Amino acid sequence: MPLSALRVLDCSRGLPGAYCVKMLVDAGAEVIRIEPPEGSPLRRYGVIDDRPADQCADAPLFRFLAASTRSVVGRTEDVLTLAGRADLVVHDGTVSAEVRHHLTELNPRLIVVSLTDFGTEGPWAGRPATDFTVQAASGTLLIRGTPDRPPVQAGGRIGEWAAGVSAALGTLAALRQVRLGGHGVHVDVSTFEASTLMLNAYTYLFGSEMGITAGAPPPSRSVETPGVEATADGYIGLCCNTSPQALSFWEMVGQREMYDDPEMRRPAWRAARRTEALAAYGPWLRSHSTEEVLAESVARRIPAVPVCNAPHLASLEPVRERGLLAEGPDGWMVPRVPYRITGVPLPIPQPAPVLGEHTKSADWAPRAEKEPYAPSNAGPSLPLAGVRVLDLTTFWAGPVAGQAFGFLGADVIKVEGARRIDGMRLTTIRPVSEDGWWDAVPVFHGTNTNKRGITLDLATPEGQAIVWRLIDRADMIVENFTPRVLEQFGLTWEAVHERNPAAVFIRMPAYGLTGSWRDRPGFAQNLEQVSGMAWTTGYPDGAPMNPKGPCDPLSGVHAAFAGLLGLEQRDRTGTGCLVESAMLDTIVNVVAEQVLAWTAEGRVLGRMGNRSRHAAPQGLYACRGTEKWLAVSVETDEQWAGLTRALGDEELRHDSTLRTRAGREADHDRLDEVIAKWCAGREPAEAESVLLSEGVPAAVAVDGRLMHGHPQLEARQFFAYLHHRVAGTHGLPGFPFRIDPTARPAGPSGGTASGPWATRVAPCLGEHNDDVLVGELGLSIEQMEDLQTKGVIGDRPID
Repeated sequence: MPLSALRVLDCSRGLPGAYCVKMLVDAGAEVIRIEPPEGSPLRRYGVIDDRPADQCADAPLFRFLAASTRSVVGRTEDVLTLAGRADLVVHDGTVSAEVRHHLTELNPRLIVVSLTDFGTEGPWAGRPATDFTVQAASGTLLIRGTPDRPPVQAGGRIGEWAAGVSAALGTLAALRQVRLGGHGVHVDVSTFEASTLMLNAYTYLFGSEMGITAGAPPPSRSVETPGVEATADGYIGLCCNTSPQALSFWEMVGQREMYDDPEMRRPAWRAARRTEALAAYGPWLRSHSTEEVLAESVARRIPAVPVCNAPHLASLEPVRERGLLAEGPDGWMVPRVPYRITGVPLPIPQPAPVLGEHTKSADWAPRAEKEPYAPSNAGPSLPLAGVRVLDLTTFWAGPVAGQAFGFLGADVIKVEGARRIDGMRLTTIRPVSEDGWWDAVPVFHGTNTNKRGITLDLATPEGQAIVWRLIDRADMIVENFTPRVLEQFGLTWEAVHERNPAAVFIRMPAYGLTGSWRDRPGFAQNLEQVSGMAWTTGYPDGAPMNPKGPCDPLSGVHAAFAGLLGLEQRDRTGTGCLVESAMLDTIVNVVAEQVLAWTAEGRVLGRMGNRSRHAAPQGLYACRGTEKWLAVSVETDEQWAGLTRALGDEELRHDSTLRTRAGREADHDRLDEVIAKWCAGREPAEAESVLLSEGVPAAVAVDGRLMHGHPQLEARQFFAYLHHRVAGTHGLPGFPFRIDPTARPAGPSGGTASGPWATRVAPCLGEHNDDVLVGELGLSIEQMEDLQTKGVIGDRPID
C-alpha cells in the first residue's frame, strides 16, 4: 500500500479530520485516535438522544470513518508520547499552538495538519461557526434557490467533506515536502476556504471580470434549465451545458421555436427565461416516465440521469456493476474507496474501535527506524518540482486535478484542440463577436492557473505523433473524457504503459472505465442529481435542487489525491500505474451519510431547507433591507445559552424543554419566529456581531461575487492577483490550505509553499505552442507553419 509506513496520530473530533484520516487509512496508514473520556462527538453524529454516550451505539457514520483505527482515551501527555514516533498529527483545534510547538521540538520531522473553520491565523481565526454559517460567509447561499423564496443551503455538509479531502491532499504534498526538505511542516486547512473554492462556483471571478462592486443589486437566484425536472413518475436530471446538447434537447421535446432561438442554447439565458422554457418542455417531460426520458436522452447523447435518493442510488446500475457499495465490517453496505490503482489492493476495513479499546496497549507497529534528522538547505521549492504532467482535461473536474499538480510545482502542459477547445471556454462572458472571447472565461481562469497551454488536433496523425512524444516525457498524464474519446485515438492504458512504463495515467470518467454507463457523458449537475446531493438540497415542500457545482472541484481534488498516491506507488516500485478516479465513485463517498442512514438504519434523508439534523435552531433570517440575510446555527447547549443571552429572552432562557437539541428541534417553528423578529429590525452585520460576541455561530450571507478583499482570505493569501493579457488583473484562488515549515533550518528554507498558490495565469489558447513544440520538442519553423496550415495547431478556435 502506498502509505503503509505512515504513522498517524488523530486528535480530531469533527467530520473534516475524520474524512482526511480515513483517506490515509485506506491507502495503508496506521492510525491511533486520541479521544476525550466522553468520546469523539462523531460517535453521536446526527443522533438526537439525551442518553449518555456510553449507553448508545456509535453512529454509523463514525463507524464508517473510523474503521481500521485504534482508540486511546488520553490527555496532552499521551499526545506528546505517541507523537514522538509518529509521522503525522491531525487535529481540529484540539492541539494548541503551544503543544504543537512542543511536538515539533520533540519530533522535527513531524507533519501537523490543522483543520479549523477559518484557519489557525487571520482575523477570523477562532470565530464560532458551523457548516451552515460557513456556507453563508463564503458566498454560496445567495445564488441557490428560487427568487420567490429565501436562499437555501447545499445539503449534506459538503464544505466539511471538501475540507477533509483538501487536508488529505495537503498531507501527501507535505510528505513529499518533508522527504525533500528534511524538516517538518504545518498543513493549515480552512473549511471556509474549501467552501469558497468548491461551493462558490467562482462567482467572485464572474463578479470581478464583470466589474461588479459593493452596492450592486444582489445576485439573482436561479435553477438550472433544464435541470431537475418532474416526469410522469418522478424526477429526471438533465444537463445541457453545450449548444449541441441544448439543440438535441429542444429537438427531443419537439420545440422547434426554442431550437431556433439562440438564447435557448445558453444555460444562463435559459435560466433567466425559465418560466417560458419550462412551459415549452414541461408537458413533454411530464407525459413520459423517467425511464423513457432517460432512454431517449441517452440515445441523443444528452447528459441525463435519474434523480436518486439513497435507496435508488444503492440499486443503480453503475453502483451495482462496479461494486461502489460493499459490505462493511458491521454488515452494512458502505462506500468503497473512491479510486482504483493498478497494483494496489482495495483495503478490507476492520471494525471501528470501541471508545478507549486500546488505551493500555496502543503503540506503533515496528518498522525500520528513519535516518537521523538532517534537514536539507537546497531542496526543490515545491513538492512536485521536476515532475512533468500532461493535462488532457476539459471543463472543470479534470482541470482542477491538473491545476493541483501545478500548484505543487509540477510542469503542467495543457492540451486543447483549436477545432475542439476546452468546453469551459464556451462559457465566456464576452460576446462571441468580440475577438478573444475564448480567453475571457472566469471558470477557465479559476481552474487552469499554473499551466502552459498548447493546441493539438488529436484526430490527425500529426497531432497523435506529437502527443505521444509528450507522453514519452511525462511522469503523469491526466484526462477526464468519456473513455471512448481517447481510446479512439489509441490512447489506452496499455499503449501508454508500453510506451512509457514509468508514467502514472490518471483517468477521470464520470461513471468509470467499466460498466454499462462507461461511455455516458456526465457533468457536475448530473452527478449531483444521481448521487443524492440534489435530493437533500432544496425546500422541504419542493423538488430536489442542484447544489450548483461542488461535484466538479470535489472530483478534481479527489483525483489529485489518488494521482499522488499513484506517484508514491511509482516511486516505491519504479513502475507506473493506472489511476481510475471516477466522479461517481468520489461522490458516493461524499454522500456517505445518506448511504449509511439507509443501509444501516433504513432511513431516507430528505430536504430540510435551511434546517439541520445536527443543529437547532438553524435558519436564514431576513434583516433590515432588501435581500439581507443572516445565517444562525446552534449545535451545542452552550451556544443555545449564548443565543438566549443575545436575544435577551428570559422566557427562552428558563424554558427547561429547550436545554437539549432534541427539545429545541421539537419547538423549531416557535424559535424561528423569535429569531426572525429579532433580526428583522437590525442590520445583518450588527446582528452577526451581537451573536458572535455570545459564542453563537452566525454569518451574514454575503454576495459571493465580492469575496475579493475579504479580510480572512487576504490575510491567508488565498487569492493571487495576477494579470491576464485578455481578461485583465483578477484575484485567482489557490488551495484551501497553507503549508508552512514548523522549524526552519539555518540558511535558506528547504522548500515551503506558504505564499499564494497561483503564480501563472491560465494560458490563452495555444499560448505556449512555440515554447513546447519548438523549444522542447525541436520542431522547425517550417513544421510549425505546416501544422498551422493544416489546423493541427492554432491560437484561435477553428469552426
